[in-house]
Amino acid sequence: MYDKYQEDLNEIMSEVKSTLAVKINKLVENTFIKIVVCQNCGRLFLKHRNAEVYCNKIAPGYTDKTCKDVGYNNKVKNNPELKAYTNAYRAKHGRDKRHRRKEGLL
Repeated sequence: MYDKYQEDLNEIMSEVKSTLAVKINKLVENTFIKIVVCQNCGRLFLKHRNAEVYCNKIAPGYTDKTCKDVGYNNKVKNNPELKAYTNAYRAKHGRDKRHRRKEGLL
């Protein structure tokens, strides 16, 4: 008797899985949102912008950093030109922020 219920449950779950797969495929085909694999952790995530390659989930091995943070930092660490650009950008941004604070705009 238990086997019959188990077979029925397996059949229902199979139908639910196939229905969900069809619905998700239709949703992805009809929108600009794509499902891609994170280049840092390998998990699937919804890509809202074309340039996104890292997810917003907590990165493996970290408790407070996301894959976007870790992935970008690794990318900067391995590329001297990008590292120089990032340092210059952060320095300019910091100067602008301090200047706005002095003027009372921030």
